[in-house]
Amino acid sequence: MKNIILCSLSLFIFSNLIAQNKFSLTLKDGSVINGLVRISENKIVFRKSLDSEEEFYDYKTIKKMTVPEKNYVYKIVEGSGGTNSIKLVEVVISGKISLYKGTQQIYYNPSTTNGILGGGSISSYSIYYISNKDSDVVTNLRIGNIYSSRFKQIAKKHFKSCPDLLEKINKKYFGRYSITSVIMYFNENCGN
Repeated sequence: MKNIILCSLSLFIFSNLIAQNKFSLTLKDGSVINGLVRISENKIVFRKSLDSEEEFYDYKTIKKMTVPEKNYVYKIVEGSGGTNSIKLVEVVISGKISLYKGTQQIYYNPSTTNGILGGGSISSYSIYYISNKDSDVVTNLRIGNIYSSRFKQIAKKHFKSCPDLLEKINKKYFGRYSITSVIMYFNENCGN
């Protein structure tokens, strides 16, 4: 039993170290720092090296976080409050209309018919957000289903300057989960 506990603890520590990656943090004052980052909910735990002390950052001090080939920014989610109102999201498309992606995790713990709890599992899925250029406020698109009536209402607000795109959305020109294609179409063909 001791060996199992020690092995589990070692795996936890090892996976935690691997989860720390080389990142660049752009602070609100414009300065850039490089080091190891671990993301805990919407907070960033930063170290210049494995031996240095932890520093904590959040939306009040960070403008942008960059991983090789990925950028993350803090955005305010329209219509939400409390701890859910500010999210650290990945920049998917940047333009006249920008698209962002976050991740939602669900813990599923089914029970069997005889009342004994079965094994649980963790599942995650992407949540999409859009905003007008340079806005700190984003609109939650949930899973990015562009066929939903909710999305069509959001599209009327964000794409009102592009009737051609609204018509394509209504006629289901794009695939159901082709939110990136919709945003790219708008940025390339619509507005100023």
